Formats: sequence, C-alpha cells, structure tokens
Amino acid sequence: MRPGIIHKKIIEKILKKKINHYNKSKIKRSPGMLRKHYSPGIPVLINQKKHDGKSAFIYIGNRYRDKKRFFTLSKKFDLNESASNLYKIFRLIKKRGFKKIQISKIPNVGSGIAINDRIQRASKS
Repeated sequence: MRPGIIHKKIIEKILKKKINHYNKSKIKRSPGMLRKHYSPGIPVLINQKKHDGKSAFIYIGNRYRDKKRFFTLSKKFDLNESASNLYKIFRLIKKRGFKKIQISKIPNVGSGIAINDRIQRASKS
C-alpha cells in the first residue's frame, strides 16, 4: 500500500484487520510502488517558500494572481481536490514548456499525506 485519499485506519476498521503501510519487498507489484513515479520529466523542488521568478510554482489556496507561473491545486484549500488535480497540473506545466517546478509546503494531514508521497516520488531524479 501507499498513501491515498482513504486513510489506512478507515480501511483497517472496515476490514477489521491491521494492514502494512508499505510493502518493503524488492518485488514491485505496481508502478505506484516504484521509488520514482509519475515524474513530470523536469526538476521538481518541494517545500519551497519563495518563487524563483522563472519556474512554475504549485501551491494550495488563492493568494497568487499571476496565472502564467502560479498554479493552485485548490482555491478552497481542499486537500481532496488538491490530490485530484496534482497530475493534471503537472501535465499542464510540462505542456507550457516550463523547465522546473517549485511546490510550496503541503500540509501533511489527511489527503495531504498522499499528495506529499506523490510529490516525493515525482521529485526523484
């Protein structure tokens, strides 16, 4: 397993069984278990506080008005919506020809855990 929108504790409660969070075996049963997964093919910098002026910048909320370089995962600060939009935003940024992606800090709670896991995997070179 890897983090997703449905939290591990909810699955355990329904199954009435303890489950392992990650399978540490060397056998990768799906692409999502690889160390690098869904990489946009350009450098991805995580937990960024300031925009460098030329990269695409991903964040949650509605604080930036520049829609050419700034991409919000959710204007409403909704982590479920953010998780749903992540790869769509990666593809859009790549299509627009950016050479690097900066991502602001994403809260590591609820669906934010899944988002951070996906961002970590996408940032591996």
